[in-house]
Amino acid sequence: MLNKVFVTPRMHGIHHSVVEEETNSNYSTIFSWWDRLNGSFRMITEVHTVTIGVPAYRDVADQRIIRLLTLPFQKQRPYWRSSIDRNDTRRSGV
Repeated sequence: MLNKVFVTPRMHGIHHSVVEEETNSNYSTIFSWWDRLNGSFRMITEVHTVTIGVPAYRDVADQRIIRLLTLPFQKQRPYWRSSIDRNDTRRSGV
């Protein structure tokens, strides 16, 4: 009910998904009607199926401290390496 007017963490969390179609939704930060007006609203009832992150940097090697500290000084990889299947076993819950 609250989601009809205000953006909830569950609603906006989908925007941070590794799945491109999910990332391109739920941009709003305060009032949820902006996404509805712009056609970018998407609600997923099974929030535990949403994996957040940047697809190009999901490898364990990219999460090491030295790599993270040097990342701002390196050329950025293409954000979407490839389409990630919603049933991919590499996806983990939020």
